[in-house]
Amino acid sequence: MVVYEVNIEVSDSILDAYSLWPKEHVEEILKLPGFVKANTFREDKKFCVHYWPNFPKDLENYMDNHAALMRQKGEDLFKGQFSATRRILTLEEKL
Repeated sequence: MVVYEVNIEVSDSILDAYSLWPKEHVEEILKLPGFVKANTFREDKKFCVHYWPNFPKDLENYMDNHAALMRQKGEDLFKGQFSATRRILTLEEKL
C-alpha cells in the first residue's frame, strides 16, 4: 500500500482564496482512474493532502500522465505564492 502525500504552504496574500481550492482540486484528482480516497489537513498556512491509490501502478499512471497538468493548474491560479513538496509513503507494517 502506498500513500501519495502533498504538502503546501501558502503566502498570507492568497490564504483565503487558496483555502477554497483544495476541495475542488482533490475532487478532480479523485475522478481520475486509480484513486480510492483522499484526506486534506490544515495547520495555519499549511495544507497536507493524502491520496490513496488502488495500487502503486495507479500512482505511477497519475505521475506519468496527469501530475504535470494538475500541478500547472495550481501554479496558474496562484502564480508562485505557494510552495509544495511531495512524497510517496509505502506501508512498512500494519498494526
